[in-house]
Amino acid sequence: EETLVTASNLFTPNHTIIRSSETNLVVAVRVRPMLASENENVLDIDGSQVVVAADKVFNFDQMFGPEVGQENVYKELEGCVKKVLEGFNATVFAYGQTGTGKTFTMGTSNKESSMEEEGRGVVIRVLQQILGNSGQDQDFLKVNCSFYEINKEQVYDLLNPACTKVPLEVREIQKGLFKVVQLTEVEVSTVSGALELLSKGSNLRSTESTALNSNSSRSHAVFSISLVSAD
Repeated sequence: EETLVTASNLFTPNHTIIRSSETNLVVAVRVRPMLASENENVLDIDGSQVVVAADKVFNFDQMFGPEVGQENVYKELEGCVKKVLEGFNATVFAYGQTGTGKTFTMGTSNKESSMEEEGRGVVIRVLQQILGNSGQDQDFLKVNCSFYEINKEQVYDLLNPACTKVPLEVREIQKGLFKVVQLTEVEVSTVSGALELLSKGSNLRSTESTALNSNSSRSHAVFSISLVSAD
């Protein structure tokens, strides 16, 4: 039960042009380095397989061992952002038990000072890829960001101008397509501006101390980037 409410970071770039394409789902596992307090390693990586306790084998599309850094993880995602710039949708979803490195991988705690650090996460790297080439062969007019959390089956706007957590309604506007009503969207033109929103929203997230993490996020967070096209 606890795993279902730990911080899961969902990064979703959206574009106003949606073209028909097959949906591609890739599942990857990232193994973090062992902590000083951990005495025994029960995970082994063998190609695209994870072996648990020497006898339980699980297969995945991609594997990132503890030696793989942030830059090499992001290299596997750059193609998704290129597709977003071409008009498709893309999502990166990190899920796992508290203390497994989701916040580090996604970088939802990154600040402007992290922009050039090797340890910066997925969100800041995507923003740099999209906004870092401003004015170079872009076919979109503006970039909007939104940020909300899902906690105990309730959605809260993390960019609410009043800086308070007000529950929002979720409506199904057509079969299989849902919309968060009155969700705040803020136009951004720079990476630093977007990171200010990320920091503001992260400060409002629900947290709680656990045995593995003294400041564990207790909700799912969704940070969205929408590219508004001229078409």
